[in-house]
Amino acid sequence: MALAVLVGRYMARMIIYEKRPLERTLGRIEDGFYRIIGVDKYEQMTWTQYFLALIVTNVIAAGFVMAVFLYQGYLPLSPKPGLSFDLAFMQAASFVTNTNLQHYAGDQSLSIFTQMVGLIFVMFVAPASGIAAAFAFIRGFVRKGFGLGNFYVDFTRIIITLLLPIAFVSALLLIVTGSPQTLESTINVGTLAGGTQTITIGPVASQESIKDLGSNGGGFFGANSGHPFENPNGLSNMLEIMLMLVIPLSFPIAYGHILGRGREYPFLLPC
Repeated sequence: MALAVLVGRYMARMIIYEKRPLERTLGRIEDGFYRIIGVDKYEQMTWTQYFLALIVTNVIAAGFVMAVFLYQGYLPLSPKPGLSFDLAFMQAASFVTNTNLQHYAGDQSLSIFTQMVGLIFVMFVAPASGIAAAFAFIRGFVRKGFGLGNFYVDFTRIIITLLLPIAFVSALLLIVTGSPQTLESTINVGTLAGGTQTITIGPVASQESIKDLGSNGGGFFGANSGHPFENPNGLSNMLEIMLMLVIPLSFPIAYGHILGRGREYPFLLPC
């Protein structure tokens, strides 16, 4: 709850364009991306423009991820063949909409490149799009007649200054608790019977952090967070539960903070 209060108040500043901590530094980083994609950060969108921008962005992201699924056998770090067209389409549509229905075992069907460049990419895109839509929805109540903001601005800021920092720190904590983070695809270990066993590994911690934070499904392994590499122990389990809860709990806090009516909700009193 304490973390949700901090993130909720930070999100409130993002929604109504108040200054955030390290605003000057963050603003310079964001302005660089706006120049690259040719976005005017002061332009306000109507709901139809915002909706169209969201749809177009997600269609492009889905097309990219689908191409990675189909042609992973030709890509770096990809000893595995590409997925079939129907499975690639289904998985791309599922992940970009944050449905995350998983009809494959990640460690068996997907390469390290696909897991990193394909899945982790869309695991940022999908929640960022949903959070941006929620930002616009809240602005519709508090900024009547002034526009809903700019989707590309919200999308960029959410990824760079909200999801990425939390996911980065969380990935480091997961590494400390025992999740692997490596470009090696397998490791050979000795067994109690005196033989050897080949175990699949990879950049697990970085995917697990954004998977939980963004309410994404589809883990690195088929067992998802039930796998001991994705969730090694009780500490990692508590961390992952916190990651799954922090953004959903932060939204009502952000909304109450913006309206100045936090006292209507007992858990919003810290606002």
